Amino acid sequence: MDKKSPVHVLDSHSMPIVLDELDTVEDFAQHLKFKGREIDEMPFVCYCEEED
Repeated sequence: MDKKSPVHVLDSHSMPIVLDELDTVEDFAQHLKFKGREIDEMPFVCYCEEED
């Protein structure tokens, strides 16, 4: 995967977890930006659940 263009995958398990935690579209957008910055800083990326 190209780290410069990350893809955020939310499935039927992870989407409800994210939506329960984030109240607004702005919160969701900030969450994705945060995840993107984390990906940029990591030497490699592995899959983990939103609960992690």
